[in-house]
Amino acid sequence: MSYAVPVRLAGCIAAMLLALPCAMPAPAQTQTVIRLGVGPGDAFSEGYYAQQQGFFKKAGLNVEIRPFRTGATIMTGVAAKSIDIGISNVPALAQEISRGAPLVLIAGGGLYTTRDAISALCVASGSPLRAPADFVGKTIAVIALRDQSHLGTLAWLDHSQVDISKVHFITLPFNEMAVGIESGLADAALITEPWLSAAVRTGKFRILAKPYDVIAPQFLIGVWFTTSEWYAEHSDIAKRFVKVIYETARWANAHHEQTAKLLSQTSKVDVQTILSMTRTPYPTILDPALVQPPLDMAFKYHAIDHALNASNLIVKSDR
Repeated sequence: MSYAVPVRLAGCIAAMLLALPCAMPAPAQTQTVIRLGVGPGDAFSEGYYAQQQGFFKKAGLNVEIRPFRTGATIMTGVAAKSIDIGISNVPALAQEISRGAPLVLIAGGGLYTTRDAISALCVASGSPLRAPADFVGKTIAVIALRDQSHLGTLAWLDHSQVDISKVHFITLPFNEMAVGIESGLADAALITEPWLSAAVRTGKFRILAKPYDVIAPQFLIGVWFTTSEWYAEHSDIAKRFVKVIYETARWANAHHEQTAKLLSQTSKVDVQTILSMTRTPYPTILDPALVQPPLDMAFKYHAIDHALNASNLIVKSDR
């Protein structure tokens, strides 16, 4: 019996088998997931807008949004590496940086302007409180102690030569500020949009002052940040993220009706209130001049123990 054919056939099969691994497609590379910490309110909602509009996906970014109640809790998450990128207010970030936290600012968030104030100090409509001097012995609710809301209110009181040691502060979530005043837990509260307009529309509350005007006529109320280590390891992803944030800023500034619907879902404030309120403007650059005023305030009121230069906090490649 001849074995020539089977041997040739076996050789062909062996050659085909050896070639198969090369012909098979390589395993798909796992896409890095950006765990994004997002805060409450219009000033901190760009992450939601970018996700809804598909801007992250278009840029090839896989983003997982994680909502938080305060900027401080977002910073804790970034420091613990359970979040990759977050947004917070400048004084809160300055405190962590002054303690040695390796945080870098990568993009501008919501912008405060005195012309279109998105945060204000509110009291009950029938409250006798009318001026800064009336707050001696009174209680003011803020979102967190030693952050922008607290320090900004201290600056406002101090600007009018009120003894700030005689004014008390408590912390409440933004969506509970009005209830805090109504229940007597606080005499006043620094409320931000959209809860500010929602409270005023009830007729039970009135705006008494805009404390943030004392900080500066215009400054960044929120900034996007990460750790220097994460940025160094994912610089390409971080740069694409920043481009998406600024693309979102341009879109959101021009599409208030569309953003109102999503903001209503996340804040539980009705759409009509949001459509009629002052909206947060979003910048498309990270300007050190818009970061420096809240940094100076943080130093003046001892939230940080040494002065910080905004230019030194911004990641080098973003300048």
